[in-house]
Amino acid sequence: MTIKESLLRFWLHPGNTIKNEVERNTMKAPVIIVLIAGIYDFFTILQTNNVGDEFSLTAISILAILFGPAIGYIYFLIGSWITDLIAGWFGGDRDLRRFRIAYAWASLPTIINLVVVLPFIFTAKETFFLETYQPMFYLVIDGLLVIPYTIYFVIAIKVFYGFSWFKAIIVYVLPAFLLAGLILLITLPFLFL
Repeated sequence: MTIKESLLRFWLHPGNTIKNEVERNTMKAPVIIVLIAGIYDFFTILQTNNVGDEFSLTAISILAILFGPAIGYIYFLIGSWITDLIAGWFGGDRDLRRFRIAYAWASLPTIINLVVVLPFIFTAKETFFLETYQPMFYLVIDGLLVIPYTIYFVIAIKVFYGFSWFKAIIVYVLPAFLLAGLILLITLPFLFL
């Protein structure tokens, strides 16, 4: 199966596609996926930091193209490592290099998010990158796009480690709870100052 066939087949048969790509054991397509997904992640970071007041849409776009891929790659390295570590706690056979292939393919829905968000960016321009930008239609679409992202990640964990649905969901959710706990531990002393 070619990469192009895998990209098309992924949407209907994600588990089999991820298995095939892990067996193919090449990082070419996975790296491209996470680099492009990083542009969406960077747009999200810029939106939550109100950069629309300080930069033009052109400057924001240039920043996203320059720094987004690096953000995507960093998220990919850290996220795949944490997920693989936690899967090991639950009895999964750890193989970080091969899991990173599965993890990257599970990131494919993020590229769809990027494609969907671009019309909002081009119509709202700099206003999109303000925390006050909250049209209901955008919020509904953005919220709905979390669903396939979550489903494909759980499928990747389930297929790669041979976990049950329940165990795969726990491995997917646990890093968020651990991160929240870590942030709470770090900030707790400052709450009492």
